[in-house]
Formats: sequence, structure tokens, C-alpha cells
Amino acid sequence: MAQISRRNMLKMMGASVAGFGLLNLAQHTSAQTSPSTDDIVAYFRFNIGDFEAIIISDNAFAFPPTNLNVQGDADATTEFFASRGLVNADGNVQVSVNVMMVNNGEQWILFDTGTGNRVLNTLNALSISPDDIGSVIISHSHADHTGGLSADGTLNFPNAQVYFPEPERDFFENGPEGAVGTARTTLAPALESDVVTYYNDGDEIVSGVTAIAAHGHTPGHMAFMVQSGNNRLMHFVDAVAHAIAGPANPDWVFGFDGDPEAAIEARRALMTTASETGAKVFAYHFSFPGLGFITATDDDFRFVPAAF
Repeated sequence: MAQISRRNMLKMMGASVAGFGLLNLAQHTSAQTSPSTDDIVAYFRFNIGDFEAIIISDNAFAFPPTNLNVQGDADATTEFFASRGLVNADGNVQVSVNVMMVNNGEQWILFDTGTGNRVLNTLNALSISPDDIGSVIISHSHADHTGGLSADGTLNFPNAQVYFPEPERDFFENGPEGAVGTARTTLAPALESDVVTYYNDGDEIVSGVTAIAAHGHTPGHMAFMVQSGNNRLMHFVDAVAHAIAGPANPDWVFGFDGDPEAAIEARRALMTTASETGAKVFAYHFSFPGLGFITATDDDFRFVPAAF
């Protein structure tokens, strides 16, 4: 069962503010039809109160439409996406991989590390050294969230403390090889260097960042609240996997949700809180840059992108 306290989240939530900056949004004008390995550098700069924040475009995945509703009717699911122009020429639906970093006035904090595709290149374009990253907060142990942590046994962020969810620990150590095998490999150098700290629901992991249990996608999957003064941003991570389908169909099961019932509960709780408070939200797989708001509809929810 998802361990989200809606009352506690409501106490923590508030409005977010944002500015913007953008570099080299894409080097190609044609739409992607498959996961990208192109050397693209793209970022979106904004603020959460006094905190500086940057969203890095790390990659994009292409899924069959049914992977976003694995328990539903295949034809109806495909029609949902096709009628909205979201099915590409290969018959797939694309999702982004967005990595957020925040400077809380004390250090740069990286939320997950992406696939290892573009984060380091983007840091270089921003004139930020990997040595400048003080904390890396891992939300869960899927490979697209840990892939940039290390390479060939060497930590990419050598000065960073790595934070990992305690409720995810058993799954990470004993879960199916296909789900966590690569994550074990990329996290190993951190474990061997004794730079991993475990955190739990409600912990202030670093100054201004609080963990919110959003279990279901994986057993210890975490969302986050980033707070500077009265300004707050809720990071859904993978609790809501698609910007259009997730809010409109919160009971759809994403193909990577390990516990569908808990994942649905977490998804609904997070979006209910966001819609009731008007808080700005961000999600790891929403279309880049993945920032916006959740509003309630007669049936479920709707994502409203923040303007650039």
C-alpha cells in the first residue's frame, strides 16, 4: 500500500515560481522516432523561490501505446494516443527523460542521474563541473534513473553524497535482475566508496528537499518536495509517467509499475494534492521540460504545461 499522507503533503504544498533559460533545444528539427543517442545539449533554467533549478533533457524513449495501459483494451489505448497526435510513424508513443538539478544555496543537488546519455555534456555546457555536485538523490533503482551515476566503475560525481530510499533497499539487493541489474552496477562504486546514505518518507534529505513515499512503481519509489520559503515544487518522478495519459487516466497501469494497486493510489494522491493546492509540478518522463500544473476535471485530472 502506498504510504502517502495527503494531510502532511497539503501542509507542505504551496505555489511555485519559475523563470527560464534554454540552450540548444535540439540540433535536429525532425521528430524523434526512437530513443536518442545524439549529442544534444538542452536545458531549462528556472527558480523555486531563492533556489536555482535546471532541468536537463537526458534522453527520450519510445513505447508501444499499450505499455502505458498494460491492463486495458489495446485498441482503445492506441486510439487515445492516436486521436491526440501522439503516435509516431513507428506506432510508438514518446516520453522524455528529464533530470532536475537544484542549487539550494549550499550545494548543487542532482535528482537521479538519467541514462548516462547527456547529463555530463550538459553540465559542461553550463560550465558546471561534476565535482560541483554535492548530493545525488536517487528516487528508485530503475536503470534510467541511475545510469549516469558512474561509468566503468568510476563515480561521475566524485564529491557527491548519494541518497537512496531505505524502503527500496531490499528490492535493489534482491529484486529481479531484469529490473535492477544495471542499477546495481552503476550504484556499486558509490556503495564501495561508502558515500550512500539511506532516507525514508518525510525525511528532509538535504536542506529544502523532503521525501514523499510514492510506492508502487517500485517498492520504495519516492517523490519529492522542494521548498524555498513559501515556494514549493512537487517532483512526481515516475508516479505519473505520461503528461497526457497519466492525469486523464490515473488508473491506467504503466508497464513498469511493480505493484499496480499501490501505484494507482500514489498517483491519485499526488495529483489530488497538486490540484487542490495549485502547486507547480515536475515529472521525470513528461515532455521536456516537464513543468506545469495539475487541475481537476469532472472525471480525473489534466496537466497544464508551464509556459516557457
